[in-house]
Amino acid sequence: MSEITNAVRDILGTVRASSWKSFFGCELSWYYSNVMGLRIPSTGVAATGTAIHAGTAVFDAARLRGEEPSVEEAVAVAMASLHNPEEEVAWDDVKDFKDAEAIVIKLTTKYCNEFAPTRHYVAIETRCAALDIRTDYGVVRTTGTIDRVRELPDLRRGVTDLKSGKQATEKNDDGTRRAAIGAHHLQVGIYTLMAEVALNEQLEAPAEIVGLSTTKEAPIAAADIPDVKTALLGKEGYVGMIEMAAKTLKDGLFRPNPGAFTCTKTWCAGYPRCPYHA
Repeated sequence: MSEITNAVRDILGTVRASSWKSFFGCELSWYYSNVMGLRIPSTGVAATGTAIHAGTAVFDAARLRGEEPSVEEAVAVAMASLHNPEEEVAWDDVKDFKDAEAIVIKLTTKYCNEFAPTRHYVAIETRCAALDIRTDYGVVRTTGTIDRVRELPDLRRGVTDLKSGKQATEKNDDGTRRAAIGAHHLQVGIYTLMAEVALNEQLEAPAEIVGLSTTKEAPIAAADIPDVKTALLGKEGYVGMIEMAAKTLKDGLFRPNPGAFTCTKTWCAGYPRCPYHA
């Protein structure tokens, strides 16, 4: 099983917390971006999510400081992010950008007015020190900024991560909605490990995904993930995914996944040179 360590030697590589999902989606695509440093323009979908993240974070941070949060300020920050992105964005056309403006305003406003008051956060956008995880193959270093840490009424704490997109929520059998989990448990699992070290406490509450759907109706829904550590750290009889990643980093053999939905020139920086897709 993998374990947290203070070791700084024998580091096989650094995996950003936000990239663990993409690592296991296609190791070779991850290698192109994170080792070779190949870059492609960001998508409108990603830029929209970044803008919503920026605006909602400003609102929640004000609440955390005990200040009166401003929905107007949150929307202004979100729109500023959309209009002045930190990286190049490839918009399909003007209509896409106008649609993004509308959904950023709608979702940021809805989150601030309806969802944020239902949560008590104790940390917002917390950048943690690099975390070293020892495996049988060497040390994997992970870095990142934790989205949010919530505190439940019983004082248990857990990581919360906001996710946006057209499929960010899904319907339950009774017609209500929940956040789509997908492979997000890998990212919030890493965030949980990092937060426990940063806060010097065990996070006993389930991790939480908050889905902000960028569809016309713009529903917002949450879903708990009771166990986010086992898949990463493993248990008796089962190798953890961090151990698997360490072996990949040590061997230098990054396997392709032509079946991944990201196996397109829009999402993969190495697509033009990759010989494994159709």
